[in-house]
Amino acid sequence: MVWISLTAIVVAAVVALSTAYLHRKQMRQIALHRDDPTIPLVPPPHSFTHFFKTYWFYLAFVTYNLASLIWTMRQTTPVTRGVVFDIVTYTFGIVLMIVLGFVNYILDRALEALKKLRKTTEESNRIEGSGN
Repeated sequence: MVWISLTAIVVAAVVALSTAYLHRKQMRQIALHRDDPTIPLVPPPHSFTHFFKTYWFYLAFVTYNLASLIWTMRQTTPVTRGVVFDIVTYTFGIVLMIVLGFVNYILDRALEALKKLRKTTEESNRIEGSGN
């Protein structure tokens, strides 16, 4: 029963920290808007909303494959080759979507790093060019 108490403490801490983070982010945006009124006041997206907007495709297919797998496993009919094929297909679909989501995440981070590197290189070349 101790795990219930620990779970409640962890959930409360996570909620408090995420709320404080979003509050600080909004306060920084308000301060920037005071300095420069052209900067719009846009509420920050919630982390769950951002996650679902980014990975909705993978989540939808994993949910479909998982529901189909559970439905197939709960059948009380004899196991045939077709049932085995369905189980293998749904399991493969779940694993494939998880792997593709992870690869998508890694490629997005690599692309961001390359963009920052390109921007830094261009800025360095611009500074070197203006010094001559």
